[in-house]
Amino acid sequence: MDVETWCAQNNLTKANYYYRLRRVREVCLEQVQGTAATAFVELPVPTTASTELPKIPQTVTSDDTAPLIRIKNTKGLSAEIFSGVSPEMLRHLIGAFSHVE
Repeated sequence: MDVETWCAQNNLTKANYYYRLRRVREVCLEQVQGTAATAFVELPVPTTASTELPKIPQTVTSDDTAPLIRIKNTKGLSAEIFSGVSPEMLRHLIGAFSHVE
């Protein structure tokens, strides 16, 4: 059912319908923003004895080498993935992106 038909059946103008829709969305957005703010996230302790970061292989790249992938999240964190990235480093990068606040 389209908006025009629904408004005719419920004796509303389209302007009133969109006004009420906007008000409902604003209230929902306020509720979501109020509950979504997490101040602290507990992370599990690694089971391995070493907490060192994976070693990144030193590769020589020229200035004109472009990354294969550029990713950016909504919090402003960005990364460029080049062809020589190891699967382990990529896994750590994805993990870091998922825990950024």
